Amino acid sequence: MPLPETEDGELCESKLLTTLCEGMSNPETELEQKEAAIHRADKVAVAISSLPPRQKNAMECSLHERLDNLILFVDSFKLHGLNIEAASWPAEEDEKRLLKASVSTARSNIARALNMDLAHYERKGASYF
Repeated sequence: MPLPETEDGELCESKLLTTLCEGMSNPETELEQKEAAIHRADKVAVAISSLPPRQKNAMECSLHERLDNLILFVDSFKLHGLNIEAASWPAEEDEKRLLKASVSTARSNIARALNMDLAHYERKGASYF
């Protein structure tokens, strides 16, 4: 299943992987969609792995919270030293607030690494990465 994209190939903020229901399309299409999603996840994982530690941690937590099907992406992210499966926001509110504040900067840095115009996505209401 692909990460949800707009007509222009831009990532959408909506819950990732809720755009298609598993088992609703033919098996060949499902396989192609899963492969495309894994390929895109690999590109995103490379970008996230190059972030400073706080931004990297913020994105791991954010993805853990937002991805509907972690199992599909865990291996791609682990290959790049990311553990979205075990990521969680800190229990202490001040630290959690600081970490969440890093998400916006991390998203901008990821968009830059992927040659994406984040402002273009936000105008369209699609702003995850």
